[in-house]
Amino acid sequence: MRKCNVKLTEKMDNFLYNCKYCGKKYKPKKRRIQKFCSTSCRVNAFKHRQKLNEIKIPDNSFKDASSDNKHKETVNAAGIINAAIGHAAIDISKSLFTREENKPVTKKDIQGLLSTIQERYKPIINMPTKNDGTKPFYDTVQKAVLYLPVK
Repeated sequence: MRKCNVKLTEKMDNFLYNCKYCGKKYKPKKRRIQKFCSTSCRVNAFKHRQKLNEIKIPDNSFKDASSDNKHKETVNAAGIINAAIGHAAIDISKSLFTREENKPVTKKDIQGLLSTIQERYKPIINMPTKNDGTKPFYDTVQKAVLYLPVK
């Protein structure tokens, strides 16, 4: 092997390079072809590459299921029964642990509410409406005349 007696400064180029991270022009100081203008650009570029690698989806995740015969799933009665039992257990626990005021309203609940409103408030036909557009109704529970807005 021959030893190279050429100094490092003679090896380095005398023209400017573009930083691979920030794009700034610089003259290399450490080696012949330096990719980054500073240590901070080199570290930031590395962090950026690491983030891209974390996001990158592996190529084998989109393989056709028929080509991979090792992990073939089948449907059987035990799996269906286990799924049904789990679903029923969740529904029962929801109904037991949810307070009545937090349960969703059903169509039957809305129809019952409308029928009680229609039974409680009876429209009065022979009284005039007010200037603000409210019409007179008789409240059968309070035994009083009320003026309610009607759309």
